Amino acid sequence: MPPEQPTPSVPPRGKRRWLVIAGLLQVAAMLLVMSALARLTPLTMTFSLGGGGFLLALACGIYIVTVALDLRRRRIL
Repeated sequence: MPPEQPTPSVPPRGKRRWLVIAGLLQVAAMLLVMSALARLTPLTMTFSLGGGGFLLALACGIYIVTVALDLRRRRIL
């Protein structure tokens, strides 16, 4: 018999969807921050950096919750 090979750890469908959403939020945040360069005024910079920072914080929160839940499921945390 051939030796048993471990299967790769693929996140479940729900977790993968949250990770994709977090990635899209990061892309949207970067585009929002870059949009401030199109019309560089104090108001556009404030809104784009504030909105971009909020989207990045939301994406990081999703990443942290997803990783913590996965570690708890594996009984590491």
